[in-house]
Amino acid sequence: MCREMYRFFYQYLIFIIVFIVSGIILFIFMQHTFYDLEYSQDIILTPFKDLGYALSIIKNNFQNFLQYVFLFFISPILILIELVILVYQLWLSVTYIGISETVGKLIKHALVEIPTMTLYMFLSLKCCMRFYKNLSIKETIQFAIEYKVYYGFICIGIVVGGLIEGLL
Repeated sequence: MCREMYRFFYQYLIFIIVFIVSGIILFIFMQHTFYDLEYSQDIILTPFKDLGYALSIIKNNFQNFLQYVFLFFISPILILIELVILVYQLWLSVTYIGISETVGKLIKHALVEIPTMTLYMFLSLKCCMRFYKNLSIKETIQFAIEYKVYYGFICIGIVVGGLIEGLL
């Protein structure tokens, strides 16, 4: 069991590294491709932070998580789309408000939200690989059940990340 857990975390670490490196490459590509866009300050909105806002963030993040749970068989496509959207939002923010303000706005909740998001992406990808390797939904469900503790941590991470982002 310990060896299997070590292997899981090693694979997860490799996934995170590939995700981050891919994001950096995509960011550099966007920086060199879209360097002269015109923009209006009107697009930069600061939401009113309250419990309602936090709950809407939690709802949105749970919907995203459930998408990865139920659509695991297309998780590579979902991950690619998520990466492009995430990097595009970061690129817009860095371009229009600067890197220090972007990092300042992200740091509070990203420390919880990014590991949570990459964990459910990784689990979805593992389910996808298991499904296509064995062509068995039963074995895929069994895999998900074996890792139910991680799914529990993901749910806690979604709530905590949403509360941090929505209230602070």
